[in-house]
Amino acid sequence: MKRALIIVVMIAGAAFCFRHLLPANYSAQTVQSIPEIMIQRNIRVSDNGGPFLEPCVSAYPNDPNVLVVSSSEVVKDGILATAFVTRDGGRAWTRSPLPEMRESLARREFVHALDTWSTVAPNGIAYVSALAAKRLDDGRWQTPIVVYRSTDRGQNWQGPTLIPGRSFDRPSIVATRDKVFIEAVASGKDTFVVKQPISADVVSLLSSDDQGGSFQSMGYVAPDNLGRNSLNASLLPDDSVLLSYFDHPRNEGQRLTGGRLYIVKAMDGGRALGLPQFVADVNRASNPGQIAVDRSTGPFRGRVYAAWEGGSLMYCELSASCLDFCQDG
Repeated sequence: MKRALIIVVMIAGAAFCFRHLLPANYSAQTVQSIPEIMIQRNIRVSDNGGPFLEPCVSAYPNDPNVLVVSSSEVVKDGILATAFVTRDGGRAWTRSPLPEMRESLARREFVHALDTWSTVAPNGIAYVSALAAKRLDDGRWQTPIVVYRSTDRGQNWQGPTLIPGRSFDRPSIVATRDKVFIEAVASGKDTFVVKQPISADVVSLLSSDDQGGSFQSMGYVAPDNLGRNSLNASLLPDDSVLLSYFDHPRNEGQRLTGGRLYIVKAMDGGRALGLPQFVADVNRASNPGQIAVDRSTGPFRGRVYAAWEGGSLMYCELSASCLDFCQDG
């Protein structure tokens, strides 16, 4: 049976928080004052095609009725990336194809377009990123990143912009008014990311100053002999970038028996990376969760939240606020 793309529309106040994420010292009165989340009926986004994988939804900051969904779609010849858009708060959706996606797949320039991510900048420009994976003749995989942008609320897309690294994994994209940032794991031997090759996985930060027309490597963190999985990048209220990642043992002989979640603050337009800050131990060796930042004008502006999976896939832990970042850093 084909798997359709379904979205659940959640309606709440301008600022809401999952109750499990509240710090332990919140009073019952505070908890009761939070607007209740109303879960509406499931809405079918895709009317044909699929199965669909790894969807990501983003809302326009100045018009919450406009949403963009990116997703991978399994087709006969491989996996491609596509987008959907709604202008009525999620009641009706239309497909918004990404340029050259089907044509590139037909030419075998890639075989799998995975790890899609979408975001909308404060100026209304929407971005979609994806890995464009291809197996080389020597058996290794090449995984550059492709980026698309839309200036008309997702109706049409420009691109792709190709970021030519050979070893990217799990990219996530965020955007300010004048910059676009991508966090991704990469090999320390990838010369697009690292000037002097090292034998390690790194968490890289890529940046664009021309609305996604080109990207450059701003730096990387965590060069050691552990495995790496990037989680997601998020923006702080002052438009600094907050990176999050997860390390884990790669070899049986390593003393580390589980994973650890870290965050790193990137300042000065991504040119300065802070020291990794430990968030939590995570008892598993795969991507465990995400971070989120409160950028509202409410009393918790600047608060950072982390949610992660712990243990088996049937168990989920949600953290309370792990850090507070203010406008002055």
